[in-house]
Amino acid sequence: MGHWGPAEFLIPRLSSSSRYAIAESGDALSILCDEGSLSLRKEDGRFNLGWSSSLAFPITDPTNGPYTLRVRGYVAKNESARGLVLVDVAGGTIAREYPYGRAYDEEFTIETSFVINKWMNRRVTVSFALLLERQSDDDEATLVIDTGDAAVIQPGKS
Repeated sequence: MGHWGPAEFLIPRLSSSSRYAIAESGDALSILCDEGSLSLRKEDGRFNLGWSSSLAFPITDPTNGPYTLRVRGYVAKNESARGLVLVDVAGGTIAREYPYGRAYDEEFTIETSFVINKWMNRRVTVSFALLLERQSDDDEATLVIDTGDAAVIQPGKS
């Protein structure tokens, strides 16, 4: 890898290297994840689910400046279910809520920017969390981070 070092999977080891594939293309870093998915179905009897994972990328070339993180996924739920996507990168957190009272059946993109500065020029940490809840066994809901190019980090515009 050129700009980024190999991924470190943080303790507690909620993540493992078998859950991810990391690809670098030019200045862009792609994080592919096959386990960022939650589903509540009529037959499973649960009312809530959660999933989280964190990775840290050592920076081999600490170029200061802005970067962009883009996360793609999908949400499907009825009015009596709720979903939440949390993305934390380099100390900044974005929350995207899919609240009670509205049905969703759509793809989503979450985009945020961050700056690598002299105090954090050794590694960048990326954390994901998905939360899903419902009011009754009849409610179904799904929340997914895409498996292909789930997240992409690339230099931003100055």
